Amino acid sequence: YRRVQYDLSYLITRDNCEIDLIIERAGCPTCLLEIKSADHVREESLNNLNAFLREFASAKAYCLYQGTTARKIGNVMVLPWQQGVDEILRLQG
Repeated sequence: YRRVQYDLSYLITRDNCEIDLIIERAGCPTCLLEIKSADHVREESLNNLNAFLREFASAKAYCLYQGTTARKIGNVMVLPWQQGVDEILRLQG
């Protein structure tokens, strides 16, 4: 039996820039997530997330969406949501 402690949060700035979900666990990289219900992700829709990476230098950024193709936009991994959940769980150990 193993207990895993995650800290889940989100962030909205005064300028209404946001991170949908932040996952933190001691000893693991912080995960910044953008969650899209669409089956296509436009590069400009990830500008805020790429900008936040400058403040969270060691974080990993993901966009989970309804599509089927994995790709990288800037420093954000864009993944089908099922693949993204598996990847994040592996990263968070």
